[in-house]
Amino acid sequence: MNDFDLASFMKRKGCWCWHCCLMLAMLTFLCVPQFVQAQPGNIQGIAPVMAPTNGTAIDGNAYANHVFTLIDNTSGFPQNYGTAGDIFYWEQVYPGDGGGVFDILPIATPPYFDVSEHSYPGVDDYTVVRYIDDITNKDPTIFLGRNKINDNPNTYEWGVGSNPNKNEIQNAGVIFTRGNPEIQGINGEYGDPNDLWVSWAADREVTNGSSYIDFEFLQKPFYMDTLGQDNAGYYYGKFYSEADPATGGRTPGDILVTVEFTNGGPVANVIVLIWTQVGDTYQYVHYTDYPHGTILATVNTEKTYVHFPAFGNQEEVSLPGTNGGPGYTGMLPYYDINQWCEGAINLSAFFDEVINPCFGIATVFTRTRTSGESATAELKDFPGPPAQVSVLKNPPVVECPGNVEYEPCTELNLEQEWDDWRTSFKLVEGTGNDFAEVSITQGDTPLPEDLPSNVSCGFTVTHWIKAVDYCGDMDSCSATFTVLPDEVAPELTVPEDVTVECDAVPTVGTASATDNCNGEVAVEYVGEEIIGTDCPSVYTIVRTWTATDACGNSVSASQTISVVDTTAPVLTLPADIRFECEMGDAGMATAEDNCDGMLEPSYSDDLSGLDNCGFGDVLRTWIVTDCAGNTSSDVQTITIYDDTAPVLTLPADIRFECEMGDAGMATAEDNCDGMLEPSYSDDLSGLDNCGFGDILRTWTVTDCAGNTSSDVQTIT
Repeated sequence: MNDFDLASFMKRKGCWCWHCCLMLAMLTFLCVPQFVQAQPGNIQGIAPVMAPTNGTAIDGNAYANHVFTLIDNTSGFPQNYGTAGDIFYWEQVYPGDGGGVFDILPIATPPYFDVSEHSYPGVDDYTVVRYIDDITNKDPTIFLGRNKINDNPNTYEWGVGSNPNKNEIQNAGVIFTRGNPEIQGINGEYGDPNDLWVSWAADREVTNGSSYIDFEFLQKPFYMDTLGQDNAGYYYGKFYSEADPATGGRTPGDILVTVEFTNGGPVANVIVLIWTQVGDTYQYVHYTDYPHGTILATVNTEKTYVHFPAFGNQEEVSLPGTNGGPGYTGMLPYYDINQWCEGAINLSAFFDEVINPCFGIATVFTRTRTSGESATAELKDFPGPPAQVSVLKNPPVVECPGNVEYEPCTELNLEQEWDDWRTSFKLVEGTGNDFAEVSITQGDTPLPEDLPSNVSCGFTVTHWIKAVDYCGDMDSCSATFTVLPDEVAPELTVPEDVTVECDAVPTVGTASATDNCNGEVAVEYVGEEIIGTDCPSVYTIVRTWTATDACGNSVSASQTISVVDTTAPVLTLPADIRFECEMGDAGMATAEDNCDGMLEPSYSDDLSGLDNCGFGDVLRTWIVTDCAGNTSSDVQTITIYDDTAPVLTLPADIRFECEMGDAGMATAEDNCDGMLEPSYSDDLSGLDNCGFGDILRTWTVTDCAGNTSSDVQTIT
């Protein structure tokens, strides 16, 4: 649809009083009202800014290092243009210390050069906006209808069309940057790094007639809105302002800076207007009470060769190199004298003097119009769609370290990690103003310098920082530092399980423990449980310990002692014994057990060793069994004997006359058998034939044991 191109760049670094974020820049040519008084003539000099390097020379030519002499500017303060920066840096022709907003780079094809935005690694906060507009009779960015300067900008319409030559812009550019404290301005004062400057350059197609280049600095965003396409396929639309409609679609205090080309003259006049309430309406009102040295502007005072289209002008040129440069010979586009202008303005001077300290810029709007009457002048051309900028007075920016999480018992130095984290909450941008410092608050409670000693048991803290400036601009952030809790119990080692005799139960042993975090572990003996059986001497002892680490993680372990009784009782028998005739008290065996103590043995007698008389050996088996079933036995021999012959008592010897009579009866008494009946036998060999003589009667008695007693009774 159109041929214009918008290349906008923004770089934001460090901590400044202002922040530049690309929001809206729109370049316009204006006809300034005839009743407005302008600051007449070119105001040349070096703007004391950070970008480009060595300031920007508002000197009527476009190249850095173009003049290598000490030049008196229009204010009479000597400045050296020969080392100053400018719009372009062309090393081939004008090498030197001054830098350009754009670098001229040689390429292999026509036009054999390219224009590239220069970067400034050591410069904070600079913004470059460049426009290239269509200059045909089908320019796609033309104001349509009767759009006037003081009209509510929400009524502005745009679309395709053409402009009078004096209102046509092809190239325009803007750079926002900071004051440079090492460069003196035209008033002899060094730049203030807190000041925001804007430098510009724009061209026009013809040099006859009056033309106006306006830079309108709006506090609210201003947008170009597309509503549709016409029958030829060209887009059209309106504009939209976020400013209050009650104040005319602008905000009181909006600034309009105009560079005036009057009747083709070779000078650029500068006009400043402020959006002000006048009665029941709002309009731009001329403002002159700004400090000297805050505005510079000039038209080009020499033919300017460039490296991009310049309304079709081009010619063969031979430019000798300066300061060691090789120079250039070839075809280049060019501008005639008075065909473009450049300038710079210290916006901070107006903000501080005119607007409250919380003023901010959202839009820069540039355009052309047809006449010098403010109320009736119609807006004509703008070089491209609105480029948004945000220039706010010192909004604070805080920085937080981010959320971190650590495993318990980590090998990292948590104290160092904590120190690094807690000291990373800080204000990184915003320094307050003359009215108040930035107010900084942090957390509900201060962060401790040291972590708690039991940090491995789990620690978490969320901390925040908030910064609020005088204007109510606020920034905040928060972060959380976490050490995950140690949930691993210690490793507990207890004495080994054992099996012991009942009389060898060990004393309570010692348990030990180690922890994954190498902290102190409390080991406690809990006690023992006895699990009994039917036999008191056979049981199980379960001894339990617990180990608890510093985080309360606990573990228990037990030792099992199996108490057994495999030892038989010790049996003590009475000595073997002999009894005559009959058994008496053979004594009592005793038994003592290692577990059960004294036991009572029992016995059984084996009488098979006795004869019919009851004499012989009695085998008495003593036996004793403990509660575990262990048995001991032994045999005691009890002998019952009779080795005493019975006592035989004979009747007295007796004499019978003639014939034998009752010779009496012997008696016998045995110690075992009691009274026995003796027997006798007569020896008649002593009788004669007559039957007279001595009869020897032998009495004999034998007890059951076979013990025999005999004696002889003589019967005569």
